Amino acid sequence: MLEVCGAPGVIPAGLSMLRASGTYVLAGVVNPGAEVTVDSNFILRRCLTLKGMHNYHPRHLVQALDFVMANRKRFPFAEIVDATYSLDQLDEAFSQAAERSVLRAAVVP
Repeated sequence: MLEVCGAPGVIPAGLSMLRASGTYVLAGVVNPGAEVTVDSNFILRRCLTLKGMHNYHPRHLVQALDFVMANRKRFPFAEIVDATYSLDQLDEAFSQAAERSVLRAAVVP
């Protein structure tokens, strides 16, 4: 299972969804202070793996954009965007994202 939302509160629920010997990858909780409490005994008894992933090669951004463009009719990517901003609204976009009043913002040039 892969966490990409950046909300540490989802981690216990995600761990509970894993099968025995499953792996949970943290990729979205990149903010300092993103603390969470989990029952370590649950992880031990189920033989779970908790793994962090940070940073990526620039080519991965191109691959991700290619994937979205190739699958934009197959998957409802637009539904995960809850706000759009023009280039002159970048300060507002970053501010609202930091406040978590917007979870997924899109900048439309």
